[in-house]
Amino acid sequence: SYVVEALVSPLLRKPLHGSSNPGVPVRLGSGPTGTADLMAHPWWDGLDWDALLKGLLPPPFIPQLASDDDDSNFGPLEGRGEPVLDSPDYDFEQWDDFFKGW
Repeated sequence: SYVVEALVSPLLRKPLHGSSNPGVPVRLGSGPTGTADLMAHPWWDGLDWDALLKGLLPPPFIPQLASDDDDSNFGPLEGRGEPVLDSPDYDFEQWDDFFKGW
């Protein structure tokens, strides 16, 4: 899509598009070598996959909190809308045609 093209570096486009391809036989990471193709892409050069799996990598961002209930990292309250307190009646079948073929 145009938004992805504008916001994503050319190096990341192939793994992003390839791993989200709806065609399972050609989806990056679903072939005979599994996720090895995706993990071997140059975008991930230098990533220690074992450390990632073990949870040893430092987080890329640690928010500074003023208290345990500080939510200032989520933007102004007026832009968040009303909280959903209950699950409304929802017609899940309305999306069937949209996801046909996935």
